[in-house]
Amino acid sequence: MTMEEWKAVEPPISTSSSSAYTSRDEGPNRIWCSTDRFPDGKEITGTFYLSDAEKALGVVACKYAKLWTITKTYTSLRPSYVKIGEYISDDVDYKFLDGKLYEINITGSKNLLGDIMDGLTAKFGEPNSKVDDTTQNKAGATFPHMERPWLNPVASIHLETPYTKIDNLNVTFWATDAITRIGVKKRELHPAADKM
Repeated sequence: MTMEEWKAVEPPISTSSSSAYTSRDEGPNRIWCSTDRFPDGKEITGTFYLSDAEKALGVVACKYAKLWTITKTYTSLRPSYVKIGEYISDDVDYKFLDGKLYEINITGSKNLLGDIMDGLTAKFGEPNSKVDDTTQNKAGATFPHMERPWLNPVASIHLETPYTKIDNLNVTFWATDAITRIGVKKRELHPAADKM
């Protein structure tokens, strides 16, 4: 999908859940990208993460968000709630290489797991493998951990829970050719990294 095609899709924004947090200082939900600038002309910082390899290849990251004016001199972006099945996530990023979508990264509540598993299994079949083990927090408590990958020659999907917190998950979609190009650029920029 090209960036133009993605931008033309009806945004999967949930307005009912975000209404409790709406302030008069927020703009409307819309697409913001790493190449955009705030109304005052300043660069958007702290919202999009791009590796140096992605930057070198001209990757553009986008998300649905609202412009949030915190003070007269400070504005930020507040991510929009994206509907995923019966639940929502406010941490969904889309990345484009050469104007084509190559990555969708979703991090959200573990409540998303059932709908995500149902949707992925219905569309792509059973995962290629299953990891069911445990993970431990800093206090020493042990929790169930799972990973599910779907792989084919052109793309991969990776689902993991818990991810960065005990009660969250991450699902990432990657286009294989773009990820390969980014890996090559990373090794070009950091040739000594392979020695570790």
